[in-house]
Amino acid sequence: MAFLRITDVKPLRISACLLGSGLLALAGPADPTDLAAEPVSNKLGLILSEDGLTRKGEALPSAVVVSTGFEKDVRPLLRKHCFSCHGPEKQKGDLRLDSLDPDMVNGNAGETWHDALDMLNRGEMPPDKELPLPAGERRVLVAWLTKELRRAAEARKNTGRQVVMRRLNRAEYQHTMADLLGLEMDYGGSLPSDARSPEGFKNNGASLGMTALQVENYLKTARKALDLILVEGEPLERSVSPVARSKEAIRGPNRR
Repeated sequence: MAFLRITDVKPLRISACLLGSGLLALAGPADPTDLAAEPVSNKLGLILSEDGLTRKGEALPSAVVVSTGFEKDVRPLLRKHCFSCHGPEKQKGDLRLDSLDPDMVNGNAGETWHDALDMLNRGEMPPDKELPLPAGERRVLVAWLTKELRRAAEARKNTGRQVVMRRLNRAEYQHTMADLLGLEMDYGGSLPSDARSPEGFKNNGASLGMTALQVENYLKTARKALDLILVEGEPLERSVSPVARSKEAIRGPNRR
Protein backbone atom coordinates (compact mmCIF):
# COMPACT_ATOMS: atom_id res chain seq x y z
CA MET A 1 0.00 0.00 0.00
CA ALA A 2 1.40 3.41 -0.95
CA PHE A 3 1.07 6.33 1.46
CA LEU A 4 0.83 9.92 0.24
CA ARG A 5 1.92 13.04 2.06
CA ILE A 6 -0.91 15.52 2.33
CA THR A 7 1.49 18.33 1.43
CA ASP A 8 2.12 16.73 -1.95
CA VAL A 9 -1.46 16.44 -3.18
CA LYS A 10 -4.49 18.59 -2.55
CA PRO A 11 -7.15 16.56 -0.67
CA LEU A 12 -10.02 18.04 -2.62
CA ARG A 13 -8.26 17.24 -5.85
CA ILE A 14 -7.78 13.65 -4.71
CA SER A 15 -11.45 13.41 -3.77
CA ALA A 16 -12.42 14.57 -7.24
CA CYS A 17 -9.96 12.12 -8.75
CA LEU A 18 -11.37 9.25 -6.71
CA LEU A 19 -14.92 10.11 -7.66
CA GLY A 20 -14.01 10.58 -11.30
CA SER A 21 -12.12 7.30 -11.44
CA GLY A 22 -14.34 5.13 -9.29
CA LEU A 23 -17.81 6.59 -9.66
CA LEU A 24 -18.81 6.89 -13.26
CA ALA A 25 -18.45 4.86 -16.41
CA LEU A 26 -19.78 5.53 -19.84
CA ALA A 27 -22.64 3.22 -20.73
CA GLY A 28 -24.25 2.91 -24.10
CA PRO A 29 -27.81 1.74 -23.94
CA ALA A 30 -27.70 0.11 -27.30
CA ASP A 31 -30.81 1.48 -28.92
CA PRO A 32 -31.24 -0.11 -32.36
CA THR A 33 -32.73 3.11 -33.69
CA ASP A 34 -29.62 5.07 -32.79
CA LEU A 35 -27.63 2.71 -34.99
CA ALA A 36 -30.30 2.78 -37.64
CA ALA A 37 -29.45 6.34 -38.62
CA GLU A 38 -26.08 5.22 -40.00
CA PRO A 39 -25.99 2.43 -42.57
CA VAL A 40 -23.18 -0.10 -42.50
CA SER A 41 -21.72 1.46 -45.63
CA ASN A 42 -21.43 4.80 -43.82
CA LYS A 43 -19.49 3.11 -41.01
CA LEU A 44 -17.05 1.83 -43.62
CA GLY A 45 -16.61 5.36 -44.91
CA LEU A 46 -18.71 4.92 -48.05
CA ILE A 47 -22.20 5.87 -49.09
CA LEU A 48 -24.12 5.04 -52.19
CA SER A 49 -24.40 7.64 -54.95
CA GLU A 50 -25.79 7.71 -58.46
CA ASP A 51 -22.86 6.04 -60.16
CA GLY A 52 -21.37 4.00 -57.36
CA LEU A 53 -19.72 5.02 -54.10
CA THR A 54 -18.45 8.33 -52.76
CA ARG A 55 -16.38 9.06 -49.68
CA LYS A 56 -18.26 9.51 -46.42
CA GLY A 57 -18.75 13.15 -45.56
CA GLU A 58 -19.31 14.39 -49.12
CA ALA A 59 -22.72 15.85 -49.86
CA LEU A 60 -25.05 13.54 -51.72
CA PRO A 61 -26.24 14.74 -55.13
CA SER A 62 -29.44 16.69 -54.81
CA ALA A 63 -31.25 14.05 -56.87
CA VAL A 64 -30.65 11.52 -54.09
CA VAL A 65 -32.10 13.58 -51.27
CA VAL A 66 -35.70 13.58 -52.43
CA SER A 67 -38.87 13.81 -50.41
CA THR A 68 -40.88 10.75 -51.27
CA GLY A 69 -44.07 9.38 -49.81
CA PHE A 70 -44.10 5.70 -48.95
CA GLU A 71 -47.43 4.79 -50.52
CA LYS A 72 -46.86 6.90 -53.61
CA ASP A 73 -43.25 6.21 -54.50
CA VAL A 74 -41.72 3.54 -52.24
CA ARG A 75 -44.32 0.78 -52.01
CA PRO A 76 -44.67 0.49 -55.83
CA LEU A 77 -40.91 -0.07 -56.08
CA LEU A 78 -40.97 -2.67 -53.32
CA ARG A 79 -43.89 -4.41 -55.01
CA LYS A 80 -42.03 -4.40 -58.31
CA HIS A 81 -38.66 -5.65 -57.05
CA CYS A 82 -39.04 -7.13 -53.54
CA PHE A 83 -42.45 -8.59 -52.74
CA SER A 84 -41.96 -11.67 -54.93
CA CYS A 85 -39.24 -12.90 -52.53
CA HIS A 86 -40.25 -11.02 -49.39
CA GLY A 87 -44.03 -10.91 -49.58
CA PRO A 88 -47.11 -12.92 -48.59
CA GLU A 89 -46.17 -16.03 -50.60
CA LYS A 90 -42.43 -16.24 -49.92
CA GLN A 91 -40.23 -14.80 -47.15
CA LYS A 92 -36.59 -15.44 -47.96
CA GLY A 93 -34.37 -14.98 -44.95
CA ASP A 94 -37.53 -14.68 -42.80
CA LEU A 95 -37.97 -11.16 -44.18
CA ARG A 96 -41.40 -9.92 -45.21
CA LEU A 97 -41.66 -6.35 -46.50
CA ASP A 98 -45.24 -6.06 -47.70
CA SER A 99 -46.65 -5.91 -44.14
CA LEU A 100 -43.76 -4.01 -42.55
CA ASP A 101 -44.81 -0.84 -40.73
CA PRO A 102 -43.32 2.17 -42.58
CA ASP A 103 -43.70 4.38 -39.49
CA MET A 104 -40.24 4.08 -37.94
CA VAL A 105 -40.91 6.73 -35.29
CA ASN A 106 -43.86 5.06 -33.60
CA GLY A 107 -43.52 1.52 -34.95
CA ASN A 108 -41.17 -1.33 -34.10
CA ALA A 109 -39.79 -2.13 -37.55
CA GLY A 110 -36.90 0.33 -37.61
CA GLU A 111 -34.23 -2.34 -37.21
CA THR A 112 -35.66 -4.40 -40.07
CA TRP A 113 -35.75 -1.35 -42.35
CA HIS A 114 -32.16 -0.65 -41.31
CA ASP A 115 -31.18 -4.17 -42.41
CA ALA A 116 -32.89 -3.59 -45.75
CA LEU A 117 -30.93 -0.36 -46.25
CA ASP A 118 -27.69 -2.17 -45.43
CA MET A 119 -28.43 -4.83 -48.04
CA LEU A 120 -29.11 -2.15 -50.64
CA ASN A 121 -25.91 -0.31 -49.83
CA ARG A 122 -23.84 -3.51 -49.93
CA GLY A 123 -25.33 -4.45 -53.29
CA GLU A 124 -26.89 -7.64 -51.92
CA MET A 125 -30.41 -6.70 -52.99
CA PRO A 126 -31.63 -7.55 -55.49
CA PRO A 127 -29.53 -10.77 -55.66
CA ASP A 128 -27.25 -11.40 -58.62
CA LYS A 129 -29.72 -13.66 -60.41
CA GLU A 130 -32.37 -10.91 -60.45
CA LEU A 131 -32.42 -7.80 -62.61
CA PRO A 132 -30.52 -4.93 -60.94
CA LEU A 133 -32.37 -1.89 -59.67
CA PRO A 134 -32.24 1.09 -62.02
CA ALA A 135 -30.12 3.89 -60.56
CA GLY A 136 -33.07 6.25 -60.19
CA GLU A 137 -35.22 3.72 -58.33
CA ARG A 138 -32.32 2.75 -56.06
CA ARG A 139 -31.84 6.42 -55.17
CA VAL A 140 -35.50 6.77 -54.23
CA LEU A 141 -35.37 3.76 -51.88
CA VAL A 142 -32.05 4.74 -50.28
CA ALA A 143 -33.17 8.35 -49.78
CA TRP A 144 -36.48 7.39 -48.16
CA LEU A 145 -34.94 4.77 -45.87
CA THR A 146 -32.10 7.07 -44.79
CA LYS A 147 -34.43 10.00 -44.11
CA GLU A 148 -36.95 7.97 -42.10
CA LEU A 149 -34.31 6.15 -40.05
CA ARG A 150 -32.63 9.42 -39.14
CA ARG A 151 -35.98 10.93 -38.22
CA ALA A 152 -36.71 7.96 -35.95
CA ALA A 153 -33.30 8.26 -34.30
CA GLU A 154 -33.85 11.97 -33.63
CA ALA A 155 -37.28 11.27 -32.17
CA ARG A 156 -35.77 8.74 -29.77
CA LYS A 157 -33.07 11.19 -28.69
CA ASN A 158 -35.61 13.95 -28.10
CA THR A 159 -37.44 11.73 -25.61
CA GLY A 160 -34.32 11.33 -23.51
CA ARG A 161 -33.30 7.91 -24.79
CA GLN A 162 -29.67 8.87 -25.44
CA VAL A 163 -26.35 7.62 -24.10
CA VAL A 164 -26.13 8.40 -20.40
CA MET A 165 -23.46 8.42 -17.73
CA ARG A 166 -23.82 5.46 -15.42
CA ARG A 167 -22.21 4.76 -12.09
CA LEU A 168 -20.19 1.71 -11.15
CA ASN A 169 -22.13 -0.87 -9.19
CA ARG A 170 -20.95 -1.86 -5.71
CA ALA A 171 -18.70 -4.70 -6.82
CA GLU A 172 -17.14 -2.62 -9.61
CA TYR A 173 -16.57 0.30 -7.23
CA GLN A 174 -14.98 -2.01 -4.63
CA HIS A 175 -12.44 -3.40 -7.10
CA THR A 176 -11.76 -0.04 -8.75
CA MET A 177 -10.98 1.74 -5.49
CA ALA A 178 -8.82 -1.13 -4.20
CA ASP A 179 -6.79 -1.08 -7.41
CA LEU A 180 -6.60 2.71 -7.45
CA LEU A 181 -5.40 3.18 -3.87
CA GLY A 182 -3.76 -0.15 -3.11
CA LEU A 183 -5.78 -0.25 0.10
CA GLU A 184 -8.01 -3.19 0.89
CA MET A 185 -11.09 -2.04 2.78
CA ASP A 186 -14.86 -2.21 2.46
CA TYR A 187 -15.69 0.50 -0.08
CA GLY A 188 -19.16 -0.67 -1.05
CA GLY A 189 -20.65 -1.59 2.32
CA SER A 190 -22.24 1.82 2.93
CA LEU A 191 -23.63 2.13 -0.58
CA PRO A 192 -27.30 1.38 -1.33
CA SER A 193 -27.99 -2.01 -2.85
CA ASP A 194 -27.85 -2.20 -6.65
CA ALA A 195 -31.17 -2.67 -8.40
CA ARG A 196 -31.49 -5.64 -10.72
CA SER A 197 -32.46 -5.18 -14.34
CA PRO A 198 -35.52 -7.06 -15.66
CA GLU A 199 -33.08 -9.72 -16.89
CA GLY A 200 -31.61 -10.10 -13.39
CA PHE A 201 -28.28 -8.31 -13.89
CA LYS A 202 -26.76 -5.71 -11.58
CA ASN A 203 -24.52 -4.06 -14.17
CA ASN A 204 -27.18 -2.88 -16.61
CA GLY A 205 -26.58 0.81 -17.37
CA ALA A 206 -30.30 1.62 -17.39
CA SER A 207 -30.60 0.60 -13.73
CA LEU A 208 -27.41 2.31 -12.54
CA GLY A 209 -28.55 5.89 -12.12
CA MET A 210 -27.18 8.23 -9.48
CA THR A 211 -29.18 9.65 -6.57
CA ALA A 212 -28.23 12.29 -4.01
CA LEU A 213 -27.96 9.58 -1.33
CA GLN A 214 -25.54 7.59 -3.45
CA VAL A 215 -23.36 10.65 -4.13
CA GLU A 216 -23.21 11.33 -0.39
CA ASN A 217 -22.16 7.75 0.35
CA TYR A 218 -19.54 7.72 -2.39
CA LEU A 219 -18.04 10.93 -0.95
CA LYS A 220 -18.10 9.52 2.57
CA THR A 221 -16.31 6.36 1.44
CA ALA A 222 -13.71 8.35 -0.51
CA ARG A 223 -12.97 10.59 2.49
CA LYS A 224 -12.59 7.57 4.75
CA ALA A 225 -10.07 6.03 2.37
CA LEU A 226 -8.16 9.32 2.10
CA ASP A 227 -7.88 9.56 5.88
CA LEU A 228 -6.14 6.18 5.88
CA ILE A 229 -3.65 6.78 3.08
CA LEU A 230 -2.75 10.45 3.58
CA VAL A 231 -0.07 11.34 6.14
CA GLU A 232 0.08 14.88 7.53
CA GLY A 233 3.24 16.79 8.37
CA GLU A 234 6.86 16.41 7.40
CA PRO A 235 8.30 12.96 6.72
CA LEU A 236 9.98 11.29 9.69
CA GLU A 237 13.75 11.26 9.81
CA ARG A 238 15.27 7.87 9.32
CA SER A 239 18.43 6.82 11.08
CA VAL A 240 20.51 3.69 10.97
CA SER A 241 22.29 2.50 14.13
CA PRO A 242 24.83 -0.32 14.08
CA VAL A 243 24.03 -3.22 16.35
CA ALA A 244 26.83 -5.33 17.78
CA ARG A 245 26.18 -9.04 17.54
CA SER A 246 28.21 -11.84 18.96
CA LYS A 247 29.44 -14.34 16.44
CA GLU A 248 28.42 -17.05 18.86
CA ALA A 249 24.83 -15.88 18.58
CA ILE A 250 24.76 -16.60 14.87
CA ARG A 251 24.60 -20.30 14.30
CA GLY A 252 24.03 -22.20 11.17
CA PRO A 253 21.56 -25.09 10.93
CA ASN A 254 24.32 -27.70 11.50
CA ARG A 255 26.35 -25.78 14.06
CA ARG A 256 26.32 -26.91 17.67
